[in-house]
Amino acid sequence: MKNIYAYDNLIPEIQAVKRAMGQTKDLRLFKRYQAILQYIKGQPVSEIADLIGCSEKTIYNYVNTYKSNGLAGLVPSESPGRPCLLTEEQEQEVYKTIVNTKPVDFDFPAEMNWTSFLIHV
Repeated sequence: MKNIYAYDNLIPEIQAVKRAMGQTKDLRLFKRYQAILQYIKGQPVSEIADLIGCSEKTIYNYVNTYKSNGLAGLVPSESPGRPCLLTEEQEQEVYKTIVNTKPVDFDFPAEMNWTSFLIHV
């Protein structure tokens, strides 16, 4: 039988995680909160990994981060992404083209919308 008193001590922590889950719109962060919630509730790491769709090592990383830095530590940092290949002037030219013209103005079929493929051509 589970020690009910030990679980009672976790209720504020569980409520804090649930509150954070309800406030985020970031799917990556929601999954991290979900993993921590299940961990606090005592679910095995292997099951949490299956539920979230990641490796057990990732779950352990989330748990260690949470233990060290709390919920704030789970917020993902900005991904740098691929570096831009356009100069500032080229970006402005593309922006003006998209805002001020339509693909049909460049002899594309009238039903087409601006896409990266059309801009690249």
